[in-house]
Amino acid sequence: MNAPRTRAQKKLIKVTFTDGTVICYSNATTTFIEALKKIGIDRLKDIDLEIGHLPMISRECHEKFKDYMKPLEDGWYVNTQSDSSQKYIQLTSIRNTLGLDYIVEIGTDLEPCSSKGPGKSRMRRDTIFVTFPDGDCVCCQSAKDTYVETVKKLGLEKIRQKGIEVFGKECVTRFNKYQNQIEVESHAWVTIPGITKDKIKSLNVIAEKLKVHLLVEAV
Repeated sequence: MNAPRTRAQKKLIKVTFTDGTVICYSNATTTFIEALKKIGIDRLKDIDLEIGHLPMISRECHEKFKDYMKPLEDGWYVNTQSDSSQKYIQLTSIRNTLGLDYIVEIGTDLEPCSSKGPGKSRMRRDTIFVTFPDGDCVCCQSAKDTYVETVKKLGLEKIRQKGIEVFGKECVTRFNKYQNQIEVESHAWVTIPGITKDKIKSLNVIAEKLKVHLLVEAV
């Protein structure tokens, strides 16, 4: 009789900056993205790391890795198609290349810390933090960007086909139908609520219609 398989413990990443900022979320991808935002795109744009022979940090959202390209700032994206150990190596390489002094740790015994008190990483007041059932997280520089990335992750075509509406408007349409829409992909226009609390309500409605358990928080 075969012994039952034990699931490998999830490795987390912790980044400690010299100004006291500590970044360590329950998802390595979120930690990775927030650490890069802290470093700043002015420095990162000169990094020559590659994934699949394409720049890891780029102004182009590579079609080959479209599900892994996450926004940083000022129109730049990072390819997150790597596991925790690879992200640890990438952060270490960036630190060494740029001559920075932050500390990178990886392990299964790290405690996530999301405190925003003095000395901790602060986000804008209108930021939304979204956690998916598999532990994956979405948290961009603004509530608008987080909203768009979450809708994309939930499935643009799935939402459109179900005709899901919030506040009397379709959430996703094939053509520009409302004033408060942006085109996020070819023939995919997302309707964006104006204020943060409405964005949160909309995401909860969409998730409920799709039977996906999301945790949506304002931070």
